[in-house]
Amino acid sequence: RDLRLDVDGKLSISPIPEIHTLRVPGTRRHLYTMPDGLWGERTVANGSSLELQLKCHGTPAHRQGSTVGMKILATTDQNTFTVVGYDYGVRKLFVDHRNSTAGLNATDIVQTAPLGPEFQDDRIELYILVDNALVESFLNCRVVLSSWISEVMHDTNTMPNDRSVFVADVPTGVTCSLQSWKLQSLEVNIGFANAMQSRDHAV
Repeated sequence: RDLRLDVDGKLSISPIPEIHTLRVPGTRRHLYTMPDGLWGERTVANGSSLELQLKCHGTPAHRQGSTVGMKILATTDQNTFTVVGYDYGVRKLFVDHRNSTAGLNATDIVQTAPLGPEFQDDRIELYILVDNALVESFLNCRVVLSSWISEVMHDTNTMPNDRSVFVADVPTGVTCSLQSWKLQSLEVNIGFANAMQSRDHAV
């Protein structure tokens, strides 16, 4: 995480800039909002090591109960997935684990983090880093949630690389664009290590 003060003296929280060195060449995808209901029916990214950026603007027709976000680490049949998104009604980032596992391992956990009152124009920038079971979710460079999706590491039927990402909800009145990249492993990426060392020396 990169922590710094912005021009207004408020704390900004975002992924470290060096993340771009992990992007696998040729894997970038850039998609825009499709007609209502269609985005949830198509895969927008594949894999379990991903960088996802969802940017939305516009005010939903019905604020209460309206959310926008992504289903990540979804199985092919979408029976198992985790939702990362924003709730317009309560102005909170959330990570919904209720469909992350099935059967006896099911959970009712929903993580939340409120967005500050200074954000009133409904412009959303959701940034998600997926590293197998570890997920970091950033909203508008103000709040962040760390999540552990343990089911991914214990699934014997679907390899993590076969997991998919779907756009979960796009309310009427809201327009979104999505960018995604596959990421290389931190453990084997020399460029990332060198970038971090240079950054530390500069500080």
